Amino acid sequence: MSGYLQYLRYGYHTLISESLSHIVIVVVAMLVAFIVASLLGLLAYRRSWLAEPLLSITSTALTLPSLALFGLMIPIFGLGFVPTLIVLVIYAVMPILRNLITGLNSISPAILEAATGIGMTRTRRLFVVEVPLAWPIIVTGLRFSSMMVVGVAAVGAYVGGPGLGATLFNGLAEVGSRSAVPEVLSATIMILLIAIALDGLFWLISRLTVSPGIR
Repeated sequence: MSGYLQYLRYGYHTLISESLSHIVIVVVAMLVAFIVASLLGLLAYRRSWLAEPLLSITSTALTLPSLALFGLMIPIFGLGFVPTLIVLVIYAVMPILRNLITGLNSISPAILEAATGIGMTRTRRLFVVEVPLAWPIIVTGLRFSSMMVVGVAAVGAYVGGPGLGATLFNGLAEVGSRSAVPEVLSATIMILLIAIALDGLFWLISRLTVSPGIR
């Protein structure tokens, strides 16, 4: 315990810096993934024959080991922020895309006919009626994606990516030394705290943006 407290005393700035960079890359990855998944999801919703191939491709990507996927990025994008971001986006897209398509397809045809009957255009109906009704399911996909991305981001240290993975891998590489356990424990705790904070944020977003009538 004293070793852990001593590590925190002298290494807390590194821990804070890596935590902030971990949060940044997770947030950027989620934003990019949300944009990509939204565009693909709306395209698949308009062209229903695209839904199954898109979901199959994104589902297949999730079966790839993250370490292998990071390794594949090195010859193409080198090391650092970019390959880490690309891998995180690949992992984050699938749950958002699946929930977006599921949410939009779950809306009753009677509601769509009523919206069309009062003169709404297809585009206006989509953003005024369909997306708000599908939003609770979409937010669930965002929550799941964020939890997964927080964990996978740590593996990004393998390609020199930012975040808490550097401290985690350093600790694992120094097993047997005094600093090994404090490093691994500190990085793991911070990753868990970031995941809990993000989950709480999406819960709050859901409470604030979802109409009480459809919760």
